[in-house]
Parts: sequence; C-alpha cells; structure tokens
Amino acid sequence: MSETDVDSILADALETASDAYVIYDKTGRLLACNQRFKDLYGYPDDLITAETMVSDLIRYDRDHGLVAIGTEAPKVIEHIQNQEPYQNLPRRNYILDLDDGRFISIREHDTKDGSVVSIQRDITELKKQEEAARKNAELFAAAFNATSNVCSLTELETGTFIDVNAAWCDTTGLTREEAIGKTAIDIGAWGPGFDRDKLISDIKKNPQIRDYPIAFVNPKGETRDWLLNSDILEISGKKCLFLSCRDMTDRLKTEAELQRNQKRFADFNKASSDWFWETDHLHRHTFISDAVEKVSGVPASDYIGSTIAEILGPSAQNQAAVRHMFDMMAEKKPIKDLVVYRFQQTTGEKHWSRISGIPFYDDDGNFSGYRGSSSNITDQIRLEDRLKESQRLEAVGQLSGGVAHDFNNLLAVIQGNAEVVLEALGEDKSELSYHLDAIMRASHKGANLTQNMLAFSRSQMLSPSAFRMDEFVQQVLPGIERTMGTGIKIRIDTDMDIWTCHADQTKLESALMNICMNAGDAMPSGGTLNIEIRNRDVDENYALMEKDVVPGQYVSVIISDTGDGIPPERLQHIVEPFYTTKDVGKGTGLGLSMVYGFVRQSAGSLSIYSEVGIGTTVRLLLPAAVSDEAQIAVDNTLKA
Repeated sequence: MSETDVDSILADALETASDAYVIYDKTGRLLACNQRFKDLYGYPDDLITAETMVSDLIRYDRDHGLVAIGTEAPKVIEHIQNQEPYQNLPRRNYILDLDDGRFISIREHDTKDGSVVSIQRDITELKKQEEAARKNAELFAAAFNATSNVCSLTELETGTFIDVNAAWCDTTGLTREEAIGKTAIDIGAWGPGFDRDKLISDIKKNPQIRDYPIAFVNPKGETRDWLLNSDILEISGKKCLFLSCRDMTDRLKTEAELQRNQKRFADFNKASSDWFWETDHLHRHTFISDAVEKVSGVPASDYIGSTIAEILGPSAQNQAAVRHMFDMMAEKKPIKDLVVYRFQQTTGEKHWSRISGIPFYDDDGNFSGYRGSSSNITDQIRLEDRLKESQRLEAVGQLSGGVAHDFNNLLAVIQGNAEVVLEALGEDKSELSYHLDAIMRASHKGANLTQNMLAFSRSQMLSPSAFRMDEFVQQVLPGIERTMGTGIKIRIDTDMDIWTCHADQTKLESALMNICMNAGDAMPSGGTLNIEIRNRDVDENYALMEKDVVPGQYVSVIISDTGDGIPPERLQHIVEPFYTTKDVGKGTGLGLSMVYGFVRQSAGSLSIYSEVGIGTTVRLLLPAAVSDEAQIAVDNTLKA
C-alpha cells in the first residue's frame, strides 16, 4: 500500500471519528480538523481556512455567546491572547467548562515538527453521571452516618468491612479505621455470646431479611435487643452485604411496661366495684368500664356518646349536686365526691352514686374532656337512712318512756284516790259510784296505754323463758283465728327442728295478736294470712344490712297478708308511737310501736316490707337459746 493510500485511510478515519480532532502549528495556526470539531463548536466551513488562528476561533466563540468558564480554560485563552507561542502553553490537558452547560475534554500533544494535535470529546453526559454519582454518594454517606440505626457494609464473600457508620462506632466502641478491612470476627464486633453463624445461615437462605431479632452485649456489659434488616448490593462488580440494626431495647421495655400497666389497670378495673369513665370536650362519654352494668343493668357500650345529663335523665334537673357538678365542669374544674342519684331503667329504683373527676388536656393545652370514677353508694345511703331512722326512734322511745313513767305515776294517784272515795261512799251514793267507776275504767285503759308506750321505749319488765316457737304459735292460733273473722285463710309453714327461742311469751302473744289484727284490717274482703317459722343464722353481711342485728342464731316468725299494702311514705313512720294508717277512732297507733319495742328489748329485730296492692310482710327475729353460754349472753342483754 502506498503512503498516499495510508494518508487517505487515516484522513477518512479522522473524519468519521466520534472525537473532534484539530491540528495547530506551533504558532497556533489551524492546519487541519475533522467535521466533528466544527460540529462541536458550531463553526461554519468558511471560518476554517489556511489562515485561521486559535485566537480567531476563540473570538468567534465569544461573539456567538460560547464562553469558557472552567478553571484551566481562562489560562489558555490568556496565553493565546498575549500571542505567546502555542507550544509553550502551561497545560494543555484540561476540561473546558462552557457556559451552555457542556463539558469538553481536551488532550493535546506535540509532534516532532512542533505542531500540536488536540483531541476533544464532549463529556457532558459523563460529567452529569459523575455528578449524580457524587451526589448520590454524598447523600448515602450523609444518611449512612446520620441515621441512628447501626449500619455496616461488608464484602459478601469475605465478610470484610467496607464501611461502618457513626452509630456502629458508638455502639461497638470501635473506630471506623479499626473496622475497615477487617471482619467482624477479627475485631469482635458482635460481642460475646452472639450467634453469628446462625445469622449468616439465615441471610444465605433469605438475603433480604426484615426485623430479624438479635441480642448482644455491648462494651458496657449491657444486653441490648435489636431488629436487623439486610440487603445484598452490587458495588463495582462485587456483591456486598448491607446490614442495618435498630435498637429496640428501650422501646421493648416501654411496650412491656405499657402492657403491665394495661394489665394492672384491667385487674384494678375488674376487681373494683367502682367504674371509670372518660368524656370528650363536649362531655360525651368516650369510655366507661364494664362495672357500670352491674349497677345500672345497662351495658357499658350503650353509654358511649351519651352525656352525664342524658344518663341521669330527668332526675338531673332537681338535684343541687348535679347542677353544681355541671357548673364545675363548665368552668373545667375538678369535681370531688359529689353524691347524685338516678333511677334504674329496669326496676325504677333510686340508685345513688359518688362521682369524682378531673379535666385533662392535649399536648397543645386544649381542653379534651374529663376522666373520673364513680361508686355505687346506694347501700351506704340506705344504711345511713336506717341509722337515722333508728336514732330517731330511739329518741322518740326515750321521750315516750319518760312520758309513760310520769303518766303512770299520775294514773296511780288517780286510781288510788278513786278507790278510797269509792269505799268511803258505800252504797248510799250510787250516782257518785257510777262516775267513780268510770274514772277507774278510764285509768285502767290509761295504764294499758302507758304499758304500750313503755314497751316501745324498751322500759317494760320482761319475763323471758325458753320455748319452741312452732308449739307456741299452735297454742295462740285459736285466738288469732277469732280475730281474723271469716273470709281469711290462715296457713302455717315451719322448718323441721326449730331452735328453742328465748323471749317473754306473754309479750310475744300480744305482739303476734297486734300484727295479725293489722293484717285482718288490711283484708276487709278476705284473703290469706301466711305464718312462717324459720331458723335463721345471721352472718355479718346480713347484720350490716339490718344495722340493728348482731350476728348469731335466731328464730324467725314471718307474717304475710294479701291486703292493700302500705304506701312508701307511710311505711317509714309505721312503728312510731301514735302513728296509724287506720281511720280515726279505729286504732291508737301503739300496736306496732309496742311490737318494735318488745322485739328490740328482746335483742331481736323487726322488719316490715309492703307493696301497695300486693300486701305486707312483718318479720320478727328473736334470739335462739342454743347453749348455756349463749343463753347467759341473751339474758344479760335483756337485763341491760
């Protein structure tokens, strides 16, 4: 092949090359270039002549808004503008940074004759890729070191550390320099007792493991719990293992404590007879514990969304305590031990509650609602009412006893003087004798009246004895039947082996007759009188409910009628002296008061239950004499 052919081939190769080629002589005159060089800068064909200098090209670039802004380019341009020899440029391998955003890589070298061959390539995309890679690397490094997770990057095949982050160093107590180039085994990174082989085995089965629980001992000797995640990455052709661990120790402790607190609250809630509640800022219930159903008969879920006013119903309007509570809640103040009542939906009974609560706020200080607790104090209120009633009857009894004693003394004087006058008159003054007899009859009735008053005040003389209650009732039954009249059926039911009772039989007969007469009056059109005789072992719970009863063994006599019943407003006064439900002139009002005084003086108890239209039940509890020691205790009580 001739030299001409070679030159032609080389010229064609340069013309079709992807790089731009240009040759300058030592003065900077353009000797030759390929089309790629013209296209790279947008040079027209008429600009490239045998007389074109490098400075001409630079001038054309500036005139057409193509300015080099890189670090090395201004030095080259300044050298050329000073018309210094081109071959004496301080540096001719550089990157031309153009203001249109392109980057041109320029590499130049001299020929033997002093010419300069310049090879130029557009590396804009490469620079963009490098810049993106640099930013990604910076972002990865920032995230890698900023995260609180313990992160490491190792070669998958060898286990050699490529990099570790700051959290890894803080946790292991090792520096980055101590880790890179070594394995975890070399530096003991996992601490004693860690099963690294199992971790590696599991990673081989599933390279992308998530929330893998591990535990290891840190340099401080603390056992920490972690969740580990792994990924296989390919970096520079090598497979690398990326591990990220999140310390869950404090969170697990917090969750465990939260679970304990929730369990503790659930146990307290389950064990407590109180119920706990929470409302929103509009005082609507958002939570209420299940214990409320035991009191109200309504499931807790039915209360959600209801206000306290809606739960209390119409009764809320008439209670000063409720109005006070609403005022306090309107002012967002704590409420403490407020006693309110409501009517139970299923039975209509009045139930009392003690309510306490405090306002609570969100993190921004905004009012969120109330949290509190409520207690069912219905039994306590009823006990307090019974105590007040007992104290009131005690006071009335003391007054009645004093009046009865004084009145009895006056009657004794009247009777004595009347008897003296009656004996002195003889038969001569028959008219005066009639009036004196009337005085004597009236004084005897007054004496019986004072005895009833003394019975109520528990000041009468008793002569208790031991007897069988079932036998006693059979003995007095004929008298009871006579007082009942026709149309009333008497039924008697008694336990087997009734205990021996210890009481004054005469007073007991009078008490039973009074009760039965009242029952007969309540059944003018006929009915049924039931008499039950039971053994009753009174425990502390029952004694607490009845208030006037002490634990022990009793014989119970229960007398029930099917009469008209007694309204509640009258029932609470039924044993008071001179109080009667009968028409005027048909009762003294001392019958049940005498029964009450006799039973209480006998260390027993009297209970009366009545419902209008159904009837009345009177229950007497009288002490059973079960042993000599018990009998002595009863006798001492009766004498007190």
